[in-house]
Amino acid sequence: MSTQAPLIRILFPSAGNGRNQGFLRGVSNALRERYRWTLDLITPDTAEVFLARHRQRPCDGIIALPTRAFRGGLLASLGVPVVTILIPDGDLPAILPDDVGIGSLAARHLGLEGWSPCAVSEFSTPWWEERLRGWHARLPHAPDLQMPVDDPGAIAWLRGLPPRAAVFCANDHLAIRLATLAPEAGRVVGRDLRLLGVDDAIDCHFVSPALSSIALPLEEIGHRSVQTMARLLTGAPVPARRIVAPLSLIVRGSSNPLAHAEPWLQDLAEHLHMAIAAGQRPRLQQVLAPLGVSPSTVERAWKATLGCSMMEWIQDYRRELARARLTDGDRSLDDVARSVGLGSARSLRRLLAGTNDVT
Repeated sequence: MSTQAPLIRILFPSAGNGRNQGFLRGVSNALRERYRWTLDLITPDTAEVFLARHRQRPCDGIIALPTRAFRGGLLASLGVPVVTILIPDGDLPAILPDDVGIGSLAARHLGLEGWSPCAVSEFSTPWWEERLRGWHARLPHAPDLQMPVDDPGAIAWLRGLPPRAAVFCANDHLAIRLATLAPEAGRVVGRDLRLLGVDDAIDCHFVSPALSSIALPLEEIGHRSVQTMARLLTGAPVPARRIVAPLSLIVRGSSNPLAHAEPWLQDLAEHLHMAIAAGQRPRLQQVLAPLGVSPSTVERAWKATLGCSMMEWIQDYRRELARARLTDGDRSLDDVARSVGLGSARSLRRLLAGTNDVT
């Protein structure tokens, strides 16, 4: 009678990126000495090689991210227990991130007054539909859009976004693509275009400003996948879906240019936000006096961080806040003007015409 530990095969498209390494750390820590395991990197070109190897020397269980090469029932036909992660495949047990929670967290971060939020993907998938459920639960009127796959179409799409657009992207890859194309569309990431991805891949640091992202609990997903496999190997019942939380929002410059600014600059921006939203004139001297910094120092720091003068930023924020409030048909121009700290409907008309000389 053999006393060898069960052999578990891990099927993954790649082990190289940070996301997959996080998952594999969770798997290896959970497996330890309990099971033997191998890692098979599966692409459409290597799928047949794996199948031939499995027929010659079957394993005892499989933990897989179901790539296109294996979807549609092939994994279920291998004759051994299978657990999928990140993407469900038929009726196989699946360990999934809280996709509804991802959408809700994105909406909470991007749904700021004065900004136009939208969610965007390049194609529809079951997990994206779940994220949209969470997105629309908090932002029922914020659109979800499909991104053109060609660069000219994507640039035109970016140009067509509202002046202050906050975009929740299906993944980091798409967000980085938008950040790369933004200059050709006349958009400035962090200033008039805010971007948020999902995965928190290492590539988030390779764009400027760095990309904000929602990190998945990958090590915990890996750990839970091994726990589920252990139950399958003993014949114990397992749930069809297991949702793993928590999620982490990593805020960087692409969705908040002040994320890593000096605390006094963050406090100043918060004061401006609150004053304008409340219909008040920002009292800069009152705010700056305790800081011990001169107006010229503040202006230099502000422009270096946000890419525009403080007055340009104030007027941009007033403009978009007024546009949002004008969608309420019961409010007059004079009322909306006062609500953003302007004296009259005439001043508001000048502001909406695109001038920044309103005082």
